[in-house]
Amino acid sequence: MRYFFLAVIFALTSIGCSKNSSIIKEQNPKLVNMIDSVRNIIQKNTFSQHHGYVDTIEMNYALAMLDTIIKNDEGKSLYYNCYQNKSQIYIHLGMYDKALVEMENAINLLAEDNIDRIAFYAIKYHYENNTDSAHFYYDKCMSECNDKLHNEFNENYIIYKAQLLYVFYSQTKAITFLEGVKRENSNDTEIVKTINTIENDIPKFKEYMMIWEKGKNKMLSTKKYWKHKMYS
Repeated sequence: MRYFFLAVIFALTSIGCSKNSSIIKEQNPKLVNMIDSVRNIIQKNTFSQHHGYVDTIEMNYALAMLDTIIKNDEGKSLYYNCYQNKSQIYIHLGMYDKALVEMENAINLLAEDNIDRIAFYAIKYHYENNTDSAHFYYDKCMSECNDKLHNEFNENYIIYKAQLLYVFYSQTKAITFLEGVKRENSNDTEIVKTINTIENDIPKFKEYMMIWEKGKNKMLSTKKYWKHKMYS
């Protein structure tokens, strides 16, 4: 199951660099080893955070390693992983505004018609109160989801649609959609099981929304501060 919106929290598989992994290993194994080290640090601190502790020294060391990788990765094939990992680290450190910046850096490496990028910008513009752009990307994402789901059951596109319904409308809308999918596939136990799992994970959407709310609030307060400094 792939939740792009929650990947920055749960450190799920990156989608942007896997196709180049063999080339990366041949060209610069040291950078790949550094990425592995960063992932281990994030994984360890994700576990320890559940117990109320994050090793800030270790996390800042991981950030420095990622900056080194970006500086030395001439082929830029590790950039996506680096930005995504930096976003995760900033979330652990409570720096949600920086997490959003790194998340967008990762997204901008994807093709313009990539479903992850489309969904991301729908959410981004929604939280920036840019209604026209938000609904443009929302409609584009929903259209692609509907086209895909018309031809086949696809768990990822079910999740995209549920997430957008949750963000733009309500949790009730998202659950109503998922219940409809279950009714249409009531004879398929595997699909029903999958939808039940997605429904149980819906409360986790709130964690992602919290990142957007805190991040955007911090960005706005920072802009107001510097504007005040400039004209005071």
